[in-house]
Amino acid sequence: MIRFLNKGSSSFEDYQTCEDLSYKILGDNWKYDKSGLVAEFPLDFDTMDKFNLHSATNYGLLFTYDKTLKRNVAECANNRYARFTTENLPKTTFTLSILAKSNGNNTASNNMIFGYGQESANKSCTISSHNSKLSVEKAYSQESTNFNVNDNQWHRYTVIVEDSSHLKIYKDTELLLDKDSKFSIESSAIGTIGNWLSQGLFWQGWLSEALIYDKALSLDEITQICKIDNI
Repeated sequence: MIRFLNKGSSSFEDYQTCEDLSYKILGDNWKYDKSGLVAEFPLDFDTMDKFNLHSATNYGLLFTYDKTLKRNVAECANNRYARFTTENLPKTTFTLSILAKSNGNNTASNNMIFGYGQESANKSCTISSHNSKLSVEKAYSQESTNFNVNDNQWHRYTVIVEDSSHLKIYKDTELLLDKDSKFSIESSAIGTIGNWLSQGLFWQGWLSEALIYDKALSLDEITQICKIDNI
């Protein structure tokens, strides 16, 4: 079950599965290939507002029109993020993918973009910026690339975990990291968009089109997603 916190409230709005939530938002008009896709979060004002999918604070998410993507996108900053919990997201082999653009202020030790997990060693998988470098937060440890996220450009960041033991990180279609890395994601994992759990490690910039797959995407599949993004 995926659960989004209602705007300005501590109560949850429940959906049976990520797929159920995505269908409620998009109907049959999923933009991306549905093979293995278990959740698509457009992060635009209309869908977020329609289903009351807002942040865990009283501020809610901000939305702004982006001329590059030609649509509204979520604007993240301090205390502005979305949070969800689920028992049905994949835990051992999965792909997380999101469009992100930094406002140039992601210079802190950690600024979180999108993912899920717990505050315990190796029990988180969250796309992040660690000291400005594109990284994956594993819970108090990171796997980092050499790419500086503060380039004021839209990129699709994709993270692939295979059998809880291997990690790949892509910037658009460029493979930046490919190595063995242990993960222990559990069913009680908490998901966040623009933050990490309750830590206040906010992404500084904009986000759009968050995707979760229950398989390891191939480079060809990532390439197709990037073509759809048209960035």
